[in-house]
Amino acid sequence: MDRFATSNTKVTYYLGAGASAQALPIVNRIKLDEITEIKGMANCFIELADEIKDMEGIDEENKLFRDQKVESLRELAHKSVEFGTIDTYAKYLYLLDQEKLADLKNTLIFFFLSEQIIKKKFDKRALIFLTTILQYQQVFPSNIKILTWNYDFQIQTAALQFKEEQFNTIGTSGWKHSPPLISYFPYSGYKLSEDPSLIHLNGIAGYYQNDENTYDHFFNQKDIPNYNSLLSLLRKLRKNVNRYLSFAWEGDVRSNMLEIACRIVENTNVLVVIGYSFPFFNREIDKELFEVFKRNNELKKIYFQDPFNDGQFLRNQFGLNDTIEILHVKNVKNYYVPMEL
Repeated sequence: MDRFATSNTKVTYYLGAGASAQALPIVNRIKLDEITEIKGMANCFIELADEIKDMEGIDEENKLFRDQKVESLRELAHKSVEFGTIDTYAKYLYLLDQEKLADLKNTLIFFFLSEQIIKKKFDKRALIFLTTILQYQQVFPSNIKILTWNYDFQIQTAALQFKEEQFNTIGTSGWKHSPPLISYFPYSGYKLSEDPSLIHLNGIAGYYQNDENTYDHFFNQKDIPNYNSLLSLLRKLRKNVNRYLSFAWEGDVRSNMLEIACRIVENTNVLVVIGYSFPFFNREIDKELFEVFKRNNELKKIYFQDPFNDGQFLRNQFGLNDTIEILHVKNVKNYYVPMEL
């Protein structure tokens, strides 16, 4: 066994919005009980728009850009309700209006940067999970992989507690990169030198610059203390920047993403699904990935962590045979860590 593995079992985590729900909104608002309610994204877009509309301390040069973000947030809230989900609306724009699709992505990025960098929203379950599975402070277990449909960077934020990723410029023509605890994809224009442990199937809500120098603009931003700083950064970046966020069904990223995702999960023995409902608009990608999970008959067990759904629908949806056990984990207090680890 690899000394950096927790066991001989290869475990893949499959995350949906529920895996970040203690900090960030899910697609549609739900009520868990008489006391606990999780907000939907449309509600949170409107709240942010109202919050920054007349915010004090915004420089004059940033106010027009701020007003544009307010209108974009309100429109996206309206469209996400009209189309049922943001992803469905994004697919509609992908087919008909690339310019508005770009604006949708920029609005999503602004929202998630606001929530995670300015408001410092953080689901502590991600940190508890890493604390539980790590055996060495700066080495992520080699037998664990993570596939996530989330745009957020909650896992990376938790990983910063153990090892900081840094991009440092050297002089005027070079840069030095200190790698993160968990190698992730997409990374700097979808380029990386080794198989990552964390795949964002829809990309990440952030930006990168990739020319003579590479610089990252999504989670390690100590110099963004307030909205004025964030607006200044995004206003300056908007003409010469690339987005990490690209939906899995977009043709220009799909083949690359799937190749990497399939390669790292082909020998999965145990799958842990957390907070993911397998919606229709992701069905094609989910199906391709589940074919890989099944291909070598290595997948033996699925843990489905959800307070209500027991996950049995997966058997029919993906043609899983009876030898693959599906176990329901109702407790969502922390990410489930199977006994196989």
